[in-house]
Amino acid sequence: MRGRDPGGDVAETVVVDSSALVDLLIDPGAGGRAVADRLRGCALVAPDLLFAETANVLRKLRHRGVLSDAEASMAFAELMELPIESWPFETLAERVWMLRSSVTSYDATFLALAELLAAPLVTRDARMVRAANGLARAPEGRGAPVEVVDR
Repeated sequence: MRGRDPGGDVAETVVVDSSALVDLLIDPGAGGRAVADRLRGCALVAPDLLFAETANVLRKLRHRGVLSDAEASMAFAELMELPIESWPFETLAERVWMLRSSVTSYDATFLALAELLAAPLVTRDARMVRAANGLARAPEGRGAPVEVVDR
């Protein structure tokens, strides 16, 4: 799926998950740069769950002392400024429920959106690739392309 970027060019639409966004927001090293490079110029979409899930990861990192309060707050503010088109759960609910025996409902929301839009799911979570590969082999023969951004 393609969208328009602010410059008027056609941009690739990608579904982005929380693992990729957390690295984008807090990792100044190779991981964060790899995610930034992959997402640059793309039209970003995600299920609305992304924002709560990413905020919760930032909260956990703050609680564990990995991030200071100021760092976590800055990352949260940057999350809320990212140009991500969010999709409501209701749009994905039927497919999420169909996937209940294969993946968590949380992962299923990202996979279902990628399937719906025929767009790649960009993640840092190798588990998602295994889940998507399993879905592609399922009787209904669906699945979404999943890309793990490596460091």
